[in-house]
Amino acid sequence: MKKLIVAGVCLVLSLLCCGCFPTTQLEERAIVQAAAVDHTESGYAVTLQVFAPLESGENSGGSNAYLLLEGSGQTLTQAFEAAAQKGKEIYLGSCHTLVVGGNALRQLKGILDYFNSRPQTRATMQVACTGGEAAALLKNSEVTPSPAADIEQLLLLAQKEKRLPHSRLMDILSALEDPTCHAVLPLLNSAEEQAAPPLLSGGLFYRDGTVDLTLSAEELVPLNWLEKGRGNLLLELEDDSAVVLLEAFKPQIAVSLEGSKPQISLKLRAKGRVSEYEGGSPDHLEQAELERLQQAAAQQMADQLNTLMQRLCQSGCDPLRLGDRLKRSHPDQWATAAQSWPQLLWQAQWKAQVDCRLTTYSGK
Repeated sequence: MKKLIVAGVCLVLSLLCCGCFPTTQLEERAIVQAAAVDHTESGYAVTLQVFAPLESGENSGGSNAYLLLEGSGQTLTQAFEAAAQKGKEIYLGSCHTLVVGGNALRQLKGILDYFNSRPQTRATMQVACTGGEAAALLKNSEVTPSPAADIEQLLLLAQKEKRLPHSRLMDILSALEDPTCHAVLPLLNSAEEQAAPPLLSGGLFYRDGTVDLTLSAEELVPLNWLEKGRGNLLLELEDDSAVVLLEAFKPQIAVSLEGSKPQISLKLRAKGRVSEYEGGSPDHLEQAELERLQQAAAQQMADQLNTLMQRLCQSGCDPLRLGDRLKRSHPDQWATAAQSWPQLLWQAQWKAQVDCRLTTYSGK
């Protein structure tokens, strides 16, 4: 037996060394950094930003550049094949960003399934959309170091600061596979609206091929408080007395059914510190004033959460997986609510409670 194992290992090593396995050299690949997918009357159009190393020399300085490959076809596979014919073998293992054009949103599930079916695709690839043509964002030569890097940094920073829900490929696909849940897609301003770097203009609430609700970037912020974790979000109090830096969020969400009306309880504990204070240095705040600021911040956050819930329920949108929570906590109630959950949300009653704990920079 040992001799057979040794012989097998030697055979594999010999095959690897002699190059009997089919391999693709790095220089034969088009290493995709970002992809844009649009839908046209004749099918799909893809635009790919690919890595293009520059030779060291007088004009390059040894730096890296990029180039764009384009292809179109009746299917997404044909579009990618057309793009490959204009360059090299398409490699998606380094694709960090996918932008879907407004005209392709109906086909979003199929587009994401295509990328997910490719073995090299990253599950952490960022997914975003735009109201206009997605290709135009990758063709924007006004941004540095590249459109792909700029879009990725924009999305990652917004997620880190708790201004945007996670929009990785695995997050969007998970939401789309839940029949009661809405996926939240970051909405980038279209190239027609800007000649400079792209901006995050809001979010789309998407399910079953349709957009049920669009929120501005400002309206979208409270949704991110309901995801446990750390953040770096500035909250300016409405009376202009202070600016608060929110750094940690711990939500509790409970759902039940009373008759045909969903009862939603939102409890949020937030921690942060006073970043700016109109009366002087935050370090010199009296305890009574600090408590007042805590109460003001908590009330303002609760008001924003209530406004958000009103928009979501009126549109029958469920990005918080409330239906799934009801299913797990009250399976008997869910059995009667499953078929009409979006309609039941229109009748939902909710209450948001926020406990905000603040310190000063000195830890007071």
